[in-house]
Amino acid sequence: MRCITLSTLSHLRQTQVLASSLKEHGYELSCLVVDAWSEEDINCNPKILKTECMSILAEDEKAQALINAYRGNKDALRWSLKSRYMIYALEQRGEEVVYLDNDMYCLGRLDVVDDYLKKHPLLLTPHHYSLSTQKDQFWLEASLKHGLFNAGFVGANVEGIKTLDWWSDACLYRCEKSLLRGLFDDQRYLDQFPIIEPRTLICPHPGINVGGWNATSRKRSINGNQLLVLGEECLLVHMNHYTLQSAFNGKDPLLQPLAEQYLDALNAHHFSKDQSDFMSTSWRDRMKLWLWHKLS
Repeated sequence: MRCITLSTLSHLRQTQVLASSLKEHGYELSCLVVDAWSEEDINCNPKILKTECMSILAEDEKAQALINAYRGNKDALRWSLKSRYMIYALEQRGEEVVYLDNDMYCLGRLDVVDDYLKKHPLLLTPHHYSLSTQKDQFWLEASLKHGLFNAGFVGANVEGIKTLDWWSDACLYRCEKSLLRGLFDDQRYLDQFPIIEPRTLICPHPGINVGGWNATSRKRSINGNQLLVLGEECLLVHMNHYTLQSAFNGKDPLLQPLAEQYLDALNAHHFSKDQSDFMSTSWRDRMKLWLWHKLS
């Protein structure tokens, strides 16, 4: 099984943290650097992270169309090229491929993921937001606005290429957030995967793509020194801003030791962060929550 990600030059040090965590458990990470047009642009430790520049997609017409459409927007370019890099990796080696956001953190062997992808063409992880209709219903609404699945983890084998190709076309149509159009960047399109390819597997393992947003529905516990999620080993944590914030402000307390470990790893790779960077909610998120309560 091959693990891949995409990054900008500015976040390669963070990407090295993911690569190091995967390497500890026997996996190598390959990274497409979306703002590097030659290998000379990239300054990275090849012993930790294998990097590739955009020239590898020079013969891919759909990739070139996406580059032309989103060249001025690095986020949209990175999101929309996930499918092309996955297809590239699948066609290059034929083995199963897992795309991971570069702020993931690996805690254990991913043999279960490999097993799933030997039997299913596509593998998706739901957000597992709280679906309560009685309390904090903004999470229920988020699942309808943001999509059912988290685009930070997508697995595929060669039989999934046709659906990944459709994902490319969808992103070329639009890769943006739009409540009016029912769009959320590249992510909302994942809702269609089980319809296009009925053999798509919704990941049964609760320890894959753990994040602050599923603290309520994916109960954490500790067994010795091991973090468990619904009684199963926690294997992949999505260490984005919200997950780290939830760990440090007490909303997801059992993740705090792991979050501290992750920050230490970031700093060891000279991607300087500390707890104070994650203690407060952004003004944009505070405004969204205030507006939601006003309209409720």
